[in-house]
Amino acid sequence: MQIKMWVKNKKIVLLFSVIVVVFLVSIAFLTFFIFNNSSQNGFVPSRDAEYYVADDAYSSFTPTNHIKYNEKGLPYINNEIIIVAKEGVSKNDIDVLVKKYDGNIIGYMAYINEYQIRLKNEYSYNELIAIMDEISKSPLVDNAKKNIVLPSFVPDSINRTMKIKKENWGIKAINADKAWKYTDLMQPINVGIIDTEFQEDHEDLKFIQNPLGNILVNEKKRDSHGTHVAGIIGANHNGFGVDGVSPTAQLYATSVFGMDSTITKIKTSLYYLIHEKQVKLVNISLSNDLIEFSAYNGNDNANKILDESATEISKLLSILINDKFDFLICKSAGNQGDFQTNSSGYRYSYLSIDEFNKMSDEEKIELGGYYEYKKDNEGRYCGVKDSNSVISRIKEKQIIDRTIVIGAMQKDKNWNYSLTKFSQVGNRVDVVAPGDDICSTIRNNSYDNWPGTSMASPHVAGVAAMMYAVNPNLTG
Repeated sequence: MQIKMWVKNKKIVLLFSVIVVVFLVSIAFLTFFIFNNSSQNGFVPSRDAEYYVADDAYSSFTPTNHIKYNEKGLPYINNEIIIVAKEGVSKNDIDVLVKKYDGNIIGYMAYINEYQIRLKNEYSYNELIAIMDEISKSPLVDNAKKNIVLPSFVPDSINRTMKIKKENWGIKAINADKAWKYTDLMQPINVGIIDTEFQEDHEDLKFIQNPLGNILVNEKKRDSHGTHVAGIIGANHNGFGVDGVSPTAQLYATSVFGMDSTITKIKTSLYYLIHEKQVKLVNISLSNDLIEFSAYNGNDNANKILDESATEISKLLSILINDKFDFLICKSAGNQGDFQTNSSGYRYSYLSIDEFNKMSDEEKIELGGYYEYKKDNEGRYCGVKDSNSVISRIKEKQIIDRTIVIGAMQKDKNWNYSLTKFSQVGNRVDVVAPGDDICSTIRNNSYDNWPGTSMASPHVAGVAAMMYAVNPNLTG
């Protein structure tokens, strides 16, 4: 793709850009004011303790200083629980119930009758389990459970210096440019992205709404990963920069870096995108590298957390499917196929349980609360050969049928394709797509070439978006 530079009318373009920025800032301020003085639906994020989806759904941040570990090294939040109310039970009923335990409702998702409860006091793991068991006996409650601690997501991209080419060879590889000849037959299609952070005002992107949670992160240090993924899917076809795979994609997104460290952020994101914004596609180019590595190498705690998290997400998605919400999830396979190229920077330490227990809380949080035992025959830690994420672990067929797990391929100078060394594979990986040296949008209205299964997944999401665009009646 040739790059067309704006040479003429620079002053006009600059003036127009300034006007647009001023207008957007004004609208954002006005919307924020309206939100804080009314009960209108829609997301306008605040900078305090809560991030909102709608009037009947919101979630509160969990401070990391309340993340503790039981005697087996399993992380838990020492002053929070989740309550699932029975059908027909009101929010006020739950509020009265939890007051008996000096608790308050700080998060609420009416759609699945779920309440995030913060207790006044801090408890040990066993004390918290006892409280949950007692609350579960109430005739108002279906069950009470932990708010699952899920370590920070890591982008499925590799930190590697590449020459910026300002063109995406993946477009040609998947023949997307040939499909663009039929753009006039494509309808607008809502596409959701769950990722790190976004430059929502990038010159080559158009988000329909400010990404959920995005305002809660530091704009000056904002990570570019989400912006890069968004550009691969739906960068504007405007004659400059790069072109996204799907020319009619309408982008919605959630920033997990602007949310907390529990499973709540993924459930909130999925609810927001699928239920509130009715997206057809959700791209997730993220993994929990350390916990997935630990689980692959036999760590019981890591496997327990992944399985519990998969169950929680599965319940929400199953309810959405049963309520006739149709969607397709595109999930990156992960980059731990070759341990030496792992991008997360984690130190996969060889720790015994005794060594782990001697660490400070800060060190445990940095490590993620998990420890590994297995090495290969040469004494090195093994790469994760299978896709081992929370999404990949979901076992319900109706959700598996709506999920595509994507590995990464590369090309040589003769356009011969091969699997990248870093890409995770295994039975759960459904397809591979261009995922090496991919050019797309990054922060500060810039562009860069990145490798990773993170870059492969949005190619598939973009193709699926075009399929939906020409036939909206397709099902996941």
